Amino acid sequence: MSEHAKAVVVVNAAGQPVEGATVKLNANDACGPRWGRTNADGYVLFAFPDSVLDSDVSVWADGYTDYVESLTGPRQLSQIEQTILIGATSENPQDVRLPPLRSLRPVPTPRGPLPPFPPGSYDRTLPWTLPTGPAVLRADAWGVTLPGAPWVLGGSSEHPERILSWFLDRFPEEWQAKILWQHGLNGYTHFILSAPDSIQGNEQSLDQFVALCRSVKAVLPYVTVFLGSKLYQPRDQTAAQWIAYVDPIMDALIAAQAVDEFVPAWEWNLFNVPGQTTLDVFRHVGQKAHAAQTSCWLHFSPEVTSWFVNGDPRGRYGFWADLGADVDGLLYQTHPEWSIGETQARLVDTLTQFGQQGLGHKLRFYEDQAELMFSHDRPNEDDANLRGYLACCTNGVSRVYGYGNGARCPNGDPL
Repeated sequence: MSEHAKAVVVVNAAGQPVEGATVKLNANDACGPRWGRTNADGYVLFAFPDSVLDSDVSVWADGYTDYVESLTGPRQLSQIEQTILIGATSENPQDVRLPPLRSLRPVPTPRGPLPPFPPGSYDRTLPWTLPTGPAVLRADAWGVTLPGAPWVLGGSSEHPERILSWFLDRFPEEWQAKILWQHGLNGYTHFILSAPDSIQGNEQSLDQFVALCRSVKAVLPYVTVFLGSKLYQPRDQTAAQWIAYVDPIMDALIAAQAVDEFVPAWEWNLFNVPGQTTLDVFRHVGQKAHAAQTSCWLHFSPEVTSWFVNGDPRGRYGFWADLGADVDGLLYQTHPEWSIGETQARLVDTLTQFGQQGLGHKLRFYEDQAELMFSHDRPNEDDANLRGYLACCTNGVSRVYGYGNGARCPNGDPL
């Protein structure tokens, strides 16, 4: 079968070529997408079968996600020198400036209905319409299931098809595209990544991690980045040590506009000093995040909601009062064996605190079934989605702002 070539050039606003930009050309289903990175001249070449028509192809380029349009027009497919210029006007008639019409993102689609609700007494109806936008977490960091997905280092050997989102860069590029696309089809708007799991766990440079975050934002609206992990950061660091570690990562992500939310660390309480050290780090991350119009969320081990000095009579109320407006809220982690009734009762406890304190803190139902889904057949993605929906049904003084282990409406519509 004969082929024809397409060349894509990426330039910045000054018309200068951009080296190392990730470019994807989408073709029809029979051909599939092509990926590449631009050379020092800003070009990357792609080969397509002659059966792929010009109107079948659309282009996406790293950092220029608004510039997406079908490559239609009178150009000859056989012209090897044919180029698409993104982001600048050119006098060369072979170059076409693509207008900012739409971004290349999947349209959420209904799935099958949720499984039957378990027996018991608990809230079954949403107490509000979850708003759109970044405040409500719509994510599945453990359960999106893609049959045939390859096993990657750190993933489940029993269920490699269940995607751990923060291992995205360990998958081949074609699988990265499938993973992101399926998250979008499921109606998920947030994608969870982890700087230590990529940089230390997968030997990626900071620049590579930034590029990964940008590639996610090309498909999904919001990127959430965990900054630290008990697997890679030392125990009981000082606030100064933490700040020296997180600042370069935050600065790079903020400068690249590649992040929307920061989390200081996974399960912070398991390896950090409580009280003032914790407060100092959280405030620093939160203030830096807010200065960049991003948000800051906290994550602890199951059922833990704060990390104050033992014996502080103010308890968790004092902890959150001390944080004030510097952090946005809590990514709550459950014990996966809790019933729905117990889960909602524990959520109500923190919803009551946040509502009564009136400081604007939000509770998200974040980590729930991950531990069991990693190595057990059940719960599966449907089971986790059911719990995510029912968690959002919890009726308290304040509301549950989304989910991190997947969810959908009972009829299968995106939640």
